[in-house]
Amino acid sequence: MPNYFYKLLQFPTLPEFIVKEAIGAEYNLTLKPNLYKCDTSSFNQTNFFKSTQQHFGRTCFTRYYLTHPNSYYGWHIDSKRQFAMNWVVKDTPCSFCFFKEPIVEAINPDFHPLFHNLIQVDYDLYKPTIINTSSEHCVINNYNDRRIILTMTVPDVSFEEGVEYFSKLHLDSY
Repeated sequence: MPNYFYKLLQFPTLPEFIVKEAIGAEYNLTLKPNLYKCDTSSFNQTNFFKSTQQHFGRTCFTRYYLTHPNSYYGWHIDSKRQFAMNWVVKDTPCSFCFFKEPIVEAINPDFHPLFHNLIQVDYDLYKPTIINTSSEHCVINNYNDRRIILTMTVPDVSFEEGVEYFSKLHLDSY
């Protein structure tokens, strides 16, 4: 069974100013009909963000994503990253990120299985979780309020490399 997500419970919660910034941010339509993002985040100024860039020798980026009420961001694999470090900033009682795994292997390689196990990402509000964005996943917000996440990307680093590095870090603050 592939690894789909890894919780970083030893990390601190997001600072209040980041939460307020995310909730009050201006979001722009990125992908029709319903993917909204904000590329401006003060998180880029934190020591944690700067040391992550230095460690991996890459320009990292953060952004906020907004999932509108009662909406669904369909099954997909991220094309420009292999993992995301996500902090749920504003959650709803009925919002979920799922991965899917075929229940049975196809006998015919051209046949796509119709039945899947769903693996739900177990997020903790304001705490980071690394998700494997190279595996098929979706986001559902089946509630009448918006869901917001902060996501950090380290280009050209695998899910396994991200978990290996971040799981060993212990931070008092960002």
